[in-house]
Amino acid sequence: MTCCVAKQPQSRAELWHVHLVPARGATMFALKSVGRKRYARTQAVESSQNGTNNKPSEPVEEQVQVDATTPWGSETLFQFKYYESGRYALLTSTCKYLTSEGNCIEFKGISSTNGSNGSNGVAAKIAGFTNGSSPAASNTSALPPAECLFTIEYHGGFIAFRDINGRYLAGTGRSSVLRTRSNNVSRDELFTFEEAPIQIALRAGFNNKWVSVKQGVDLSANQNEITTQFETFQLQYDKGNDTWHILTKDGNYWALGAASTIQASSRDEKSGLHFKLKWNDDGTCSILLSSDPGASEDDMKWICNRKSGQLCIGTSDPVKFYLMFRNRTSLNLRSISASGFIGLKGPGSGKLESSKTSPDSIKVEYCSAEGVGDSDDDAPFSCCFFKMPVNNKYWSIVDAGSVACDSSSPTCAQRWVMELRTGSCIAIRAYETGSYLTLTGQGAIQVSNVASKDATLWEF
Repeated sequence: MTCCVAKQPQSRAELWHVHLVPARGATMFALKSVGRKRYARTQAVESSQNGTNNKPSEPVEEQVQVDATTPWGSETLFQFKYYESGRYALLTSTCKYLTSEGNCIEFKGISSTNGSNGSNGVAAKIAGFTNGSSPAASNTSALPPAECLFTIEYHGGFIAFRDINGRYLAGTGRSSVLRTRSNNVSRDELFTFEEAPIQIALRAGFNNKWVSVKQGVDLSANQNEITTQFETFQLQYDKGNDTWHILTKDGNYWALGAASTIQASSRDEKSGLHFKLKWNDDGTCSILLSSDPGASEDDMKWICNRKSGQLCIGTSDPVKFYLMFRNRTSLNLRSISASGFIGLKGPGSGKLESSKTSPDSIKVEYCSAEGVGDSDDDAPFSCCFFKMPVNNKYWSIVDAGSVACDSSSPTCAQRWVMELRTGSCIAIRAYETGSYLTLTGQGAIQVSNVASKDATLWEF
C-alpha cells in the first residue's frame, strides 16, 4: 500500500523513479543538440593504434557524433530503454548501447523483471525507495555495463543525460563525439527528441533497378546500388487524406513534370503530388497518385514506366515496387489495440508476448524468396526475416500458427512481408501463405488468414 503523509520530501522514502514509455509511433527518434544545432549519428571509426609492425589500422565499433545537419538514414535514429533505479540506456538503430566514453557496444542480456505488465513486472510501476535501496531485487546480470546507464533530467523543456559519475553527455572535440564531459548543464548538454518519418528505397520489379534522382530531377528506375543521397526518399503521411508526400534528401517533393513525367522538383508540399500505396499479393506495392488531396482512388492514376526506366503517370500497367525501409533497420512493435510491446517472455524462452513495457528490438534482414538473408542492401529482395538481438534468433511459425523467436539460422526461419499502412503502422504477413500477423483477444501472437482490412496494425 502507498500512503501519502509527508508534506515535503524528508528522506529517500519520498523519492520516486518515473518509467518513461515511448509515445505511440515514436519509439525511434532523432536526437538533436540544442547547443550545436546538429543531430547525433552513429559513425564507424578506425583504431588510431597501428602497432609496432606498421599494421594498418583496424576498424572498431561505432561511435556517436553530433554533426549531422538533417536526420537522414538509420544512423541518425536512437531509442532509450528503461532499467531499474531510474536509469536509461541510449541505443542506436543497430541495437548497440552508447557508453559514457562515446563508443557503441553490444549487449544481449535478458531481464527477468524488466518488461512485463503482469504481477511480476516492476518496470510497469513507478518504483519508490525504501531505506535507500532499490524497490526490488533485480537480476544484475541482465543490466548493461554501468557506463551505458544514464539518468534523464529535464531542463526547461529539454533533456540531459547524466552518467554514474555525475557528468553529462555532450558533443566534444573536433569530431563532436557524444560522450560525458562536464558536471554542469549548458546548452551543449541539452537535447531534444524529434520525430523521424519513414525513409525508403524503391526497387522496380520490371528491371530490378532502384528509383533514383541521380540523373537530375527526373525520377527513373536505373540504379544498381542504393545511396542515401539519390535513392533514399522520405515519406510524409497526410493523416487527414490518408495519402503520402514523397521527398528527397534535398527537400524536393515528387511532383508532376512535363509530358506526364514525375520529377523531384517542388519545394512546396502543397504543390507536390499525393500518393497511396496499394499492396499486391506478391509483396510488392503499386502507387496511385493525384494532385488533388481529396481525390478518390477511382480518380487517381498509377505510377507507370517507360522503356528507359523513367517513371511517368498512366492509367494501366502500374509499376510493381519492392519497398525497403532505409531508416528502420530495427523495429519496436506494438499493436494499436494494446499498450504493450512485443518481446520475449523471459530468459531462455523463445515465446513472444505482447505486454512488455520496454520493447525488445527486432532487426530486419531483407532476403529473396529463393535464398536466405543477404546483408548487402543492394541485393534483390522480396521479403525479410525478423531477428531479435536479445537472444540472437529468428522468428518462426510453430504449433497452431503461433509465432516464436527460436530459429538459430535463416534457413529455418519464417519469411515476412511488411505493408506500410500509415505514418507509424505496418501490417505484417507470412510470405508463403499470405496470413497476417495478428494479436488475438487473449493476447497471443499468431498468424491468421484474415482479410487485409482486418489485419492487426503494428506501430513500429
